[in-house]
Amino acid sequence: MYCANMDYGKCRRIEILPLLKNSGLFSLSSGGWHNCNDLYKISRPEGFAYPLIIATLSGAGTLRIKDKDYLLTGGTVAFVPRNVPNIYQTQKGNHWEFYWLHTSGNLSNQFLDTAAISGSFTIPSGSGFDYISSIEKIIKLCDNNAKYHTALVLSEKLSELLHALAIDLSKASGNAPRADSLSNKVIAYLEQHYSEQIKLDNVASMLFVSKSHLIRVFKKETGCTPHRYLVDYRLIRSAQMLKNNSYSIESIAKKVGFSSSSHYISNFRRLFGITPMRYHEQRDMT
Repeated sequence: MYCANMDYGKCRRIEILPLLKNSGLFSLSSGGWHNCNDLYKISRPEGFAYPLIIATLSGAGTLRIKDKDYLLTGGTVAFVPRNVPNIYQTQKGNHWEFYWLHTSGNLSNQFLDTAAISGSFTIPSGSGFDYISSIEKIIKLCDNNAKYHTALVLSEKLSELLHALAIDLSKASGNAPRADSLSNKVIAYLEQHYSEQIKLDNVASMLFVSKSHLIRVFKKETGCTPHRYLVDYRLIRSAQMLKNNSYSIESIAKKVGFSSSSHYISNFRRLFGITPMRYHEQRDMT
């Protein structure tokens, strides 16, 4: 933890050790706390390589993104996608106290790239999810010793935060797929039958649409293809099973619908950055 008193106010900053920067996990680049006067201003005309989350504690700040201004007051959460021009600063004549996180890694970036599709960048206070408490727990984790099991717990907590953020941004934009939309019907079917061998042609016929139309609409509304959604859903379900010592890797692969254990292991490594066996061993350490 780096602490400093600057001309614009006080700050505490955490830099995540390389051990925690695992591309297969939800991970962070940096984060911290600021309590700033109105000299504080950050301008990024070219955007930034890492997505940014700001949770305001007190006072007021302003955020400009895509030529639109947002007022950030106590309880408001703001999201700035990566590589998008932005300016944020303390409101004139005010102070601004806030937590901030820069996420990193392929998993965090791809997830938040999808969240950015909603076109909404702020969540008002009272959304239902306690963002402040969640971020405080994440910062505390990062301040602990950098052990691999800490990275797994951090990924779990960060996943909860990012999923809540994506859901609330979607609600705020009004762009969330309707409960009866094509993509939600597909998702419901995939999650119910994920352990079976699913052919997309059959799913499309069942819903009375063409396969190409189904893929096009699904990708527009969710940011991924039905096949990728199914594979990743199977992997997430398998991660839950890996907590149980009674299942072998081969039996888990079969239970979640993979045709071979080698195919399962290679996809698990793609999503989580480690093998299923390593994931199982590290879960035992948490």
